[in-house]
Amino acid sequence: MALLHAVLSITFRVDQIISGTVVNILAVGLTGYLNRQLFATGAPPGLSVLPSIPFGPLSDLPWIGPIIFQQKPIALTAILLVVVVHVALFRTRWGLRTRAVGEHPLAADTVGVNVNALRYYNVVLGGAFAGMAGAYFTLESVPHFEPLMTNGRGFIAVRADHRRRRWRGRPRHAAGRRRYPLCPQLNRQFSKRAAHPSPNYQWCKLAAS
Repeated sequence: MALLHAVLSITFRVDQIISGTVVNILAVGLTGYLNRQLFATGAPPGLSVLPSIPFGPLSDLPWIGPIIFQQKPIALTAILLVVVVHVALFRTRWGLRTRAVGEHPLAADTVGVNVNALRYYNVVLGGAFAGMAGAYFTLESVPHFEPLMTNGRGFIAVRADHRRRRWRGRPRHAAGRRRYPLCPQLNRQFSKRAAHPSPNYQWCKLAAS
């Protein structure tokens, strides 16, 4: 599904909101069809859900204990991925190039980054994360599959992407002054156009890396 979304939105340049909606509807229909074909009397129940990972006394801590230290493997992995992905996006070369191919692909292509290949890789990687979230329902929530068990949660991600694309106003000039002092001429541009930074901004970051 992630690869289909990548082909539609990257190769054929379909709007990501439309592509994401199509993929969600297709997933609902495909899983329902396969469930009827493979399991005529319904999907067989699993033996049990995955057990929680014991953390000893840490599980009994107030507030934090139930949230972090009483989770099953997939849920705990999701919590850890929040930190891992944040560090990867803002502290690694892959993260810098990922942000560059999204914000200014021409600048990334100028310094030799394969824009489409990296976009495909990241969309498929995001699909793997979404697949892990789907596996949570049958491996940790309930021990069997049911049609429509996600209850439209995939559309929440589509809506979140829509809101992110509409959001404007994050200032970038401060980061430019602090992290890239070798580009003072760009910093002056950022001060005047904080909401719409110069296209050279990402080029400067890539060159600095």
